[in-house]
Amino acid sequence: MAGSLNSNTDSDDLVESHEINVTPFIDVMLVLLIIFMVAAPLATVDINVDLPASNAQAQPRPDEPLPIPTNAPTTPPSRARSTDQNTSAPVPGRSPNPQPAPI
Repeated sequence: MAGSLNSNTDSDDLVESHEINVTPFIDVMLVLLIIFMVAAPLATVDINVDLPASNAQAQPRPDEPLPIPTNAPTTPPSRARSTDQNTSAPVPGRSPNPQPAPI
């Protein structure tokens, strides 16, 4: 804690200074300013990239946006799939008849 000697008081206690030392903050801000001033011109440099030509057809955009329900269940799809009894495809990495783990 910062303190100062005050000769106007008769006590032996140090008076605490309640000021924030902003010198480290200013130092960091000046270093960041210099870094960004050096990096800004480098970010505007164009780099020529030879991409292969594409002959794929463009995908049509849907006329209406896809609605996303906000009241959807929060169960992860992997767990929802493993508890679904109507699926005939097995879930990879799981046995068809799960057994409880031995204790």
